[in-house]
Amino acid sequence: MILLPIMVLYTILKIVMRLFLYRSSAINCGLKLEALNPRCAYNIKLKQRLLWGDLMRVGEYCNRDVVVINCNESVKNAAELMRHYHVGDLVLLEKQNNLKIPIGIVTDRDLVIEVMAAGVSPESLLIRDIVTEPFNSVFENDSLFDALEIMHSKKIRRLPVINNDKALVGIITLDDFIEILAETTAKAVDVIKFQQQKEAKQRN
Repeated sequence: MILLPIMVLYTILKIVMRLFLYRSSAINCGLKLEALNPRCAYNIKLKQRLLWGDLMRVGEYCNRDVVVINCNESVKNAAELMRHYHVGDLVLLEKQNNLKIPIGIVTDRDLVIEVMAAGVSPESLLIRDIVTEPFNSVFENDSLFDALEIMHSKKIRRLPVINNDKALVGIITLDDFIEILAETTAKAVDVIKFQQQKEAKQRN
């Protein structure tokens, strides 16, 4: 059910980012991609960054206010946290060398299917017992496209964001991509309008 939206988002975001980065970064800096020396290593890297949106890092767009839970807490405590913070998911943490390492995600859907529908007592079941494997995450320095590709291939809606020590720094969701897409599209439209007005003045 979520494969199609992610595929559509991925395709649209690619198109919009190519257009936006080309217009705003290349033109405003006085650069024409076609005029760049194709044999220059720097220009090749520049062209790749402008075309693929690698300048947009996950760490710049993820939500840093993450509701977390210790992996040894009960399912009942998890449900209470979701209700208190009005969220549909919790990131499970495990302390390793004084670092908060994410080891999984539990959602309200997990509680319904794995606990309520199975007739299991939420007080007696630990949250780590209902975590779906395998666990997926994304580094904060990865590009948005990297995160979206993981969501697409794994058919998931949310990804914990980690640093180089694999400690939790945030979370990025499919809803975040929808907001990013809306914001980026609006910026792209503004840049296109500005460039059209500029070209019209030059012709007159």
